[in-house]
Amino acid sequence: MGNFRVDDYITHPEQIAQLVRENPHYNGGPIQIVTCHSACGSAAELEEVMGVKITGASKHQVDLDPALGTVREWPDGPHGAPVPWGMQ
Repeated sequence: MGNFRVDDYITHPEQIAQLVRENPHYNGGPIQIVTCHSACGSAAELEEVMGVKITGASKHQVDLDPALGTVREWPDGPHGAPVPWGMQ
């Protein structure tokens, strides 16, 4: 719990930070992440490594719509249909 996973492999926050810094569109501002438990564990470590505020996309369980790449959330947990972010 609290670890970033990429393709089901645990990824260290420093690796995420390196990728963010290499992104030519990153301007050094706060970062919003789409991850479960975004307020603890690796997200807190990423915030320390980056030196910027890290926020979650939602207080609910979230993922990215595979077709659209937009955030979806489950306001009542993982058993209901996902709701596009901001639409509830």
